[in-house]
Amino acid sequence: MQRNLEQSPSRTPGHSRQGPLSNEIANSSPHSVEDDPLAASTILSPQEVHPDNNSVSEPNVAVVERAGKNFGFLIAAENFLPIDQQDVPPPFRGQHSGQSSRKALLQFLHEGHYRAAATTAGELLKSCDPLDYDTIFRLLYVRLACLQIIGLYAHAAQEVKPLQDLNAPFFRERGKHLAPWELRVLVVRLQALAFDDWRRGIMTYYELAREARYEARRAPADARSTWAARLRDLGLRIGNALIEINDVEGAVRHLKTLRTDSEASAGAMEGRLALLYLRCGDVDAARRCFELSDERSRLLHPLCTMAEGDFEQAGVLWAALKDNMDESLPEAAVVSQALAICKLYTGHVQEARETLESLVQPHGAVSGIAFNLSTVYELSSDNNLELKLKLAQHIASEPAEDGAVWDKSNAHFKL
Repeated sequence: MQRNLEQSPSRTPGHSRQGPLSNEIANSSPHSVEDDPLAASTILSPQEVHPDNNSVSEPNVAVVERAGKNFGFLIAAENFLPIDQQDVPPPFRGQHSGQSSRKALLQFLHEGHYRAAATTAGELLKSCDPLDYDTIFRLLYVRLACLQIIGLYAHAAQEVKPLQDLNAPFFRERGKHLAPWELRVLVVRLQALAFDDWRRGIMTYYELAREARYEARRAPADARSTWAARLRDLGLRIGNALIEINDVEGAVRHLKTLRTDSEASAGAMEGRLALLYLRCGDVDAARRCFELSDERSRLLHPLCTMAEGDFEQAGVLWAALKDNMDESLPEAAVVSQALAICKLYTGHVQEARETLESLVQPHGAVSGIAFNLSTVYELSSDNNLELKLKLAQHIASEPAEDGAVWDKSNAHFKL
């Protein structure tokens, strides 16, 4: 069913955006993630920055000063649920048991073995000094992030409960929050899931945005880009939260307020809006967005054609893209996979199978390839179970690409 979302109020020229998510601080690139997730934060503390006369009001947060705060309640053994492997294909099981050192943890993260990393982080947390809050919070971030990556959202939502209100005065000392920013942001969504309170989650995002804007105003010029990137990230997370509670119209209106004067940022935002319109079935609005988006809009045009059900024409468009695309680009696997899906929907099952099988060797860890190929096996072979197990064995034997997730569940192979 098509829904018209183009009903947001018009903005008058020169309208000032002074809300907590306004992002007029810096136009530089987002802050990069540290290679070592347990290393000390590189973000300047409030004591290392200089106030600006144009700063917004300081967040009204009380501070509990207490020497040697005890965080033992966060590392109690009962906080951490066991990570079983019942839903894991045999080739992906138990390859890293018994390793619980920091060196092993960093290796697991580098290789994309996030299930092993989550288990190791949990073991390291249980043996932490309850006064060493820096290590505790960084290990908690690794644990919770890894649980989300491997799809164990229920585990993560349960384990985040002991943190309760991470913005409480107890977690601050001498004007500085003790937890890293990344953990504070991650916890918001998990607690919304845990307590089924998305309204509180959205309000917390706005509180964090206000704090980020305050810190950005008083930070030196070379640190402002970090806070600007954090504001952009919070804006997107609020949009995501609105989508999760099925307020798609509100999400569209919100994302439109995040448009900036930066050509690159504006193009990326239009692309996100296009995908959001496609999600709710408004293909015409999506097409209007991709005309304004950046160079990645070339992927949106055939995607809109697929959304309209014209898989024959979409296949032609994907094939044209594939022929003119460098195979080393990250989008190459996405284009080939979309082409295979169009072939499947137009009855060319064998061609779809050959296309997907050609992606397994270089891109086996890419999301969706294993699932789509398993679907083709079910449609093209009576011996599909054996084929799917061989596929799992093959992907498990290959190292994950940079940034890819090596771990797979039975659902990835439709087992």
